[in-house]
Amino acid sequence: MGDHALSPVPANQSPYVLLGVMSNPSKPALRTQWRSWAQHFDTLQDAVSVRFVLGKYIYEKGSSTGKSTAASLSTAEPESDLAWVDAREQLPHVGVVTEKSAAFWQSATRIDGRASWFCKCDDDTLVNLDRLVESLRRV
Repeated sequence: MGDHALSPVPANQSPYVLLGVMSNPSKPALRTQWRSWAQHFDTLQDAVSVRFVLGKYIYEKGSSTGKSTAASLSTAEPESDLAWVDAREQLPHVGVVTEKSAAFWQSATRIDGRASWFCKCDDDTLVNLDRLVESLRRV
C-alpha cells in the first residue's frame, strides 16, 4: 500500500487546496481507492493536499466521547495523509457525518494552514483534482 500513499506537500510549497475526504476508519479500501485515483493528477504534489478525515472516537451510548478509533486502523495504512478531528464515528442518527464535518471545518487551518482553499468530499466520491484546481484559479 505504501506505493499509493498520498505524499505530503513539501514544506517549501504551499498547497492551493486542502481537500478533506470524510472517511470511515473501518473502510480502508475506499482510502486505498482514493490514493490510487489521486496519483493520476498532476496537481497532487503542487496544488492539492488530500487528507482523510477521521473522527477520534467511536460513538458509545451514554458517553460524550466514546472509545478511541485509532486502534481500528490497519497498521499497514500510511498515516501521513490522515487527519484526526475531535468528533465521533458511527453516530446512530442523521447527524452521523455532521459532527465530523463540523470538526473538519473548525480544524482545517490547523490541518494545513498553508492552503488558500478548503474543500471536502466523501470517500466514495472521486474528485478530478486538476479540474478542481483550475476551477478555483478562475474564482
